[in-house]
Parts: sequence; C-alpha cells; structure tokens
Amino acid sequence: MDLDSSAKPRIEIKGLVKRYGSITAIDGVDLEINEKGVFGLLGPNGAGKTTLIGCILGLLDYESGSILIDGSQINPASIQFKQKIGIVPQEIALYDNLSGLSNLKFFGSLYGLSGQELDNRAKELLELIGLYDRRNHRVSTYSGGMKRRLNLAAGLIHKPEIILMDEPTVGIDPQSRNLIYELVDSLKAQGITILYTTHYMDEAERLCDRIAIIDLGRIIAQGTLEELIETTGGIDIIRMDLRRKISEDEIRQIVIDAEIELEDRKLVIKTRHGRERLPEFMHKMDEKGIEITSATILSPNLEMVFLHLTGKGLRD
Repeated sequence: MDLDSSAKPRIEIKGLVKRYGSITAIDGVDLEINEKGVFGLLGPNGAGKTTLIGCILGLLDYESGSILIDGSQINPASIQFKQKIGIVPQEIALYDNLSGLSNLKFFGSLYGLSGQELDNRAKELLELIGLYDRRNHRVSTYSGGMKRRLNLAAGLIHKPEIILMDEPTVGIDPQSRNLIYELVDSLKAQGITILYTTHYMDEAERLCDRIAIIDLGRIIAQGTLEELIETTGGIDIIRMDLRRKISEDEIRQIVIDAEIELEDRKLVIKTRHGRERLPEFMHKMDEKGIEITSATILSPNLEMVFLHLTGKGLRD
C-alpha cells in the first residue's frame, strides 16, 4: 500500500554531521525514507554507513543536524522508541553460552515480551530462519551463517515497524544469504520500513526500492535503480575482440553516433541501446570483412554509477 503523500517521512535526517576528532565521518547528510519497503544505503567500507546507523539509534552523539522518526526527535530512553525500531548490527550481538532459543527470549524480554507470547514468537522466528532444530544448542556451536540468521531474528523479535540492517550478509554462505534475502522480501511485503546498508552492488540491485550512495560521509546520489543508472546517460559498453587490426577510419564508417576506443585488435563502443545496435554493427563489419572473435555487452549498473560519480570502483 502506498503511503499518503502528506504523511511525514518514517526517517528524516537533515544536515547531519558527525566527527571523530579531525575526521568527518558524516558530512551534512540529508535523507528522507518515506516508503514501506527497502531503502538501501550503498557505499564502501569506511563510507559512514555504520556511523549513520549509530546516530539514528541514539548511540552516537553528533555535532549538528537532526534526526526524526515519524516526525518526532529520537529518544533512545523511550520504550516506545525501542519497540518501534529493530536493529540488526554488523557485528554479531549474541551470547555464545546461551542456546538460540534462550538468546531470542532474552532479547524479547528487553522489549517487554514475556510468557507464552514471547515463547511463541521465538519459536516462530527460529522456524523462519531454519534453526528450530538447533534451538536448544549453544550459539557457540553455530556456524557463521547460522549466527547471522539468529542475529537477524533477534532484531525482529518484538515485531518492529522500522528495521535497520547493517551489512547483514557479510561473510556468510550462499544458503544463509539467500534465506536472508527471502526474509527481507517477506518483511517488505508486510509493509515494514527497512534501512539496509551494504557494500555489495548485487544486494542493492536485488533488494532495494530506493538507493542512496554514500562515499566519504556524503550522500552523492539517491533514487531508484533506474534513476541512478540514468545519471550515467544509460550508456551500454560493447567490447569486441577482432581477428585483425583495423584503422579508426575503417571503424568510423561502420559505427556512427557512438563513442569508440580502439587499441590493437580490441574495440570498445559506448552507445545507448547497445543490445539493439550490436547486430547492426556486426552485420556491417561482416560486410567489410572484419572478423569478430568475441563480443560482450556491459549494461549500466550500480558499479558503473559509482564509477561515474566518484571516478573509482566501489572497493578501491
């Protein structure tokens, strides 16, 4: 269900600045998270993602700016604030000497859950994350992926309206990662607001309705995936390996209205609608007796957006 356009943003951040000594970790960030769905915060390690999460939760003081949740200033001491927000931290926050079930019941009790309600909720989540059979085993016996899943369940135990997930799939196996993806999809379908931080391009493309790209503490772009890709001009990159060397004049007779780069027998063509134009190029080159040994197309994606905006790859 779409939110009323007049409704206040679920999370509203204005002019946020956070410093650690001489280092500015958050540099004038403005964000509005309105939709019920997944808002991605994409950036490299050290970009300020975890610091921003800490500020939203009230765990970190900041120099200037404001953070509102549903139109009200954050109040970490308020039980209503705690009940509204769930946190899935980047670092595993579990008790190794307790069982999976005991961990969930402990965290649930912190939010005021008790008795049969707490017991039922903990068992429901353990089934959801595929750990019900291991519910009575100590967490110290769990694999890294199992701990990640339980970490996520601990953040959901109180049925929060807003969930902050900070790099929830770092260092886990593909099976656990896919289970977390499915759980995020399920939460989204329930109308829950999710702020999801990641440095994985494919995750942001797979999960997020809107994405903000953060680098060096600044938001450098935000929008839907389609809107961000448009910032690159929507250009496809065609790479060809040729059987023989050709001159730039030869290729200019074939490739019109597109940017080309030619080095030895390698040709790069940058053009809009590359998939539609590739057969045209190949046909004309065949007519000229220019044999192509291989051809690939790279369509615009978040990696290209980040490179376009910053001049560097995401993991540089």
